[in-house]
Amino acid sequence: MGALKMEQKTMALHRARFVDWAPTAIVAIAPTMDGAYVAVAREDGTIELYDAAGHWTCDRRIPGAEGASITSIIWCYFPKSEAARSVHSVRSEEGSVIADSRMFTAGLDARIVEWDWNTLSPRASSESYGGPVWKLAAEPIPKENEQRLVAACDDGTVRLYTVEDTHVGGAPGVHYKRSFNTIRSRMLSAAWTADSKCIVSGAADGTIHLWNADSGNQLFRITAGTGGTRAPNAELCIWSLLALSDGTLVSGDSSGHVQFWDGNHGTLLHSFHQHQAGVLALSANPAGDA
Repeated sequence: MGALKMEQKTMALHRARFVDWAPTAIVAIAPTMDGAYVAVAREDGTIELYDAAGHWTCDRRIPGAEGASITSIIWCYFPKSEAARSVHSVRSEEGSVIADSRMFTAGLDARIVEWDWNTLSPRASSESYGGPVWKLAAEPIPKENEQRLVAACDDGTVRLYTVEDTHVGGAPGVHYKRSFNTIRSRMLSAAWTADSKCIVSGAADGTIHLWNADSGNQLFRITAGTGGTRAPNAELCIWSLLALSDGTLVSGDSSGHVQFWDGNHGTLLHSFHQHQAGVLALSANPAGDA
């Protein structure tokens, strides 16, 4: 009998491991000015950048640090120029600019941090000087080489900062300028009017305050109402604020109310109660009329 010949074949073995990834809750979200990219902050301090113009893929990710507690995230920008297209702009792996803006976060650690998307690390970190920060807001009409920010702080103040254009010699991070009058409650929300002349802030005692951005004077105060589905003696927290292009102010509170206010006199225009839980965020279209 002839020898039995067996054909030997090689077979590739692949070893696969799967990571049990459980994403944490989203606590803040902010699109770039052109809406092409969206930054998302998670409960564990992780920050992700998503390509909104493409297929909503996560372009890059900054891992969260132990003890991080982000409450707010915003983008600042300056007029586009050749100088602005530097290493400080966000770039894809091919080198094209994907977001000509600078991103800042704030949180319960009382720090305001500017992030570098190229190194995926903090570019600058500053003290808030007002304790934990619940909300950041950037003025919609920046000056040529400077943009102003406000922070709603836990010590009951609205604090004003500036961001300088680093391409013309400015320093990175935020630069503290002043605080407005302190109230006897936590400041939880803040927004700019469309003309950058006024700042509106909301507090944990159910009040809304309109401030002159230049002088710091309070123009009027609104009591958001005594109704709502909340326990007796519980705080009525103004969690979110919005200023429309016609001057109308919009508030969302912990009782589930969305209310529209006259921006000149502070009188109530409309009130809607369609939510059984607190209204944590409000948003308008780019024109600011809806």
